[in-house]
Amino acid sequence: MRLSFSNRRSYKEQILIYEGCSDGSESIEAFSFFLFVPIVRSHIKNAIEKLGDYDAIHIRHSDYQTDYKTFFNQINVRADRKIVLCTDSFEVQQYAKSFFGDRAVCVSEIPDTDGKPLHHNSDLDRYQTNLTALTDLFVLACAKKLYITRHKEGRLSGFSALAMKLNRRPKLIKRLLYDERQEA
Repeated sequence: MRLSFSNRRSYKEQILIYEGCSDGSESIEAFSFFLFVPIVRSHIKNAIEKLGDYDAIHIRHSDYQTDYKTFFNQINVRADRKIVLCTDSFEVQQYAKSFFGDRAVCVSEIPDTDGKPLHHNSDLDRYQTNLTALTDLFVLACAKKLYITRHKEGRLSGFSALAMKLNRRPKLIKRLLYDERQEA
């Protein structure tokens, strides 16, 4: 049975969030209504500020598979730029570190889950997994140049699409991470 809710029913909760596969179109608009709690906001800001100037790569390679080795060979990453890799795959993280050497940085270390998607792994701490995902999303969005691949079915992952859309909305990023009026 698929988890959902009825639009015709009244709920006691103030906010209901529906999650489903998409291209990120609705998700980016949802961010315009959100505020981060201070600890989450601070964590994301600190991660981004520690990086300095960087390009970023997103590779989805758990439930969706990507030909990441070919992709790494095809992209034209500037030799003088730090590369931040955001992925859901321990395998991809290890390969990127050997492929790019010292230039490769991973903000979020991914545990070896034998290819099991992070969002389907009940052994992981949900708060930490969600914080890691939000941090990676904003790290991707704040990159000077963003490299994203399609998975083997030919589509972008929803996370990749959301990162691209957020990358094009610097005012939204600034409001979510740097607008001090949120502290009130």
